[in-house]
Amino acid sequence: MKVRKTVLFAICALIVISLFAANIALAADKEPNAFVKFVRKIFGYPANVAEKSVEVVANTTEKGVETVATTVKTTGEVVTGDIEKTKDLVVEPVKGTVDTAYTAVEGTVTMPVEAAKATESEVEGSKTEATQ
Repeated sequence: MKVRKTVLFAICALIVISLFAANIALAADKEPNAFVKFVRKIFGYPANVAEKSVEVVANTTEKGVETVATTVKTTGEVVTGDIEKTKDLVVEPVKGTVDTAYTAVEGTVTMPVEAAKATESEVEGSKTEATQ
């Protein structure tokens, strides 16, 4: 009698393990459920915002450096006697500053939308990877 219970228990355990393994295999073929997508978006969005923020800062810094370099070059030309560049000495820094500010504002405004799009494509991309 004791041997029958042991054999029956072993068969039941094998059935449960087989069903569990089959369930995992089927779940891998399905697209992620809403909760999984939600969690991926929650953790993916801040990372994408940080990445986009770095891009905005880099672009703004690049524009600022270009403005300073142009101003220094123009100042050097005026000091060495190129009087025709005097108007550029006033106009170029203003134009460069406006361009730099525009780059910063544009990047700051579009950053959340771009981060959301990147997060959405990553979540949808993981769905595609799971089905392949």
